[in-house]
Amino acid sequence: MLAWPGFQKVHTTAHSAMCRNNLKVLENAKANWANDQHKTSDETPTWSDLIRTNVGYLKAPLACPDDGIISIGRVGEAAKCSMPGHNL
Repeated sequence: MLAWPGFQKVHTTAHSAMCRNNLKVLENAKANWANDQHKTSDETPTWSDLIRTNVGYLKAPLACPDDGIISIGRVGEAAKCSMPGHNL
């Protein structure tokens, strides 16, 4: 039982890092979409805008490994996760 708290911390840290990485990928996709589509920083893409197969900003919607909700947000603001500690 002594190893469990350490394992839980590693698990939590790994999931947080994975989610933050997904948010970075999402930020890159938003920037590319805005540049290609001549959008301003006040515009918000949808998952459909970012997953178009002919453009390929993303292959699929990105998810939080802890089932947090990822909010795309406007081009000029950071994407967010509903889980504490998962944001950029």
